[in-house]
Amino acid sequence: MPSTARAQPTCAVLTPLAMSTKGKKVRNAVRVLLSMMPMIESMLGEGCILKECTVKRSVIGIRSRIETGCLIDNALLMGADYYESPMERAKNLEIGKVPLGIGANTTIQRAIVDKNARIGRNVRIVNKDRVIETSREDLGFVIQNGIIVIIKNATIPDGTVI
Repeated sequence: MPSTARAQPTCAVLTPLAMSTKGKKVRNAVRVLLSMMPMIESMLGEGCILKECTVKRSVIGIRSRIETGCLIDNALLMGADYYESPMERAKNLEIGKVPLGIGANTTIQRAIVDKNARIGRNVRIVNKDRVIETSREDLGFVIQNGIIVIIKNATIPDGTVI
């Protein structure tokens, strides 16, 4: 059965969310989408920051940050336990450390990205060599059944191709 879902451009949506159960406040977060971006058959968690990227058939977890020019396709991003302030991000870039989230012009296909991952700019996580199984935990990832898994708190440097 063909899908009738279409990309919906979204621009500067800042919506406070407050859920309650029997009068008790459970969570108060803000859903943030910045710039125009197509989102096709995907789910977006609370508190995400996405900038001019394309998200297809994916689940984007809480507090995920995805920079400009990224393609996320058939992926699960677990999100982050915390935000980095703009000053922290700038300082990290100054000292050559990859900021929290997904860097600009990165492609992620058929992958799972665990929490608090730092993925640099111009990274390609696509299983280019069609590897079925490998364990490269020293480099921040494993591949199981052909699916790349970026491990929790991993850092993938700028320009890496997996």
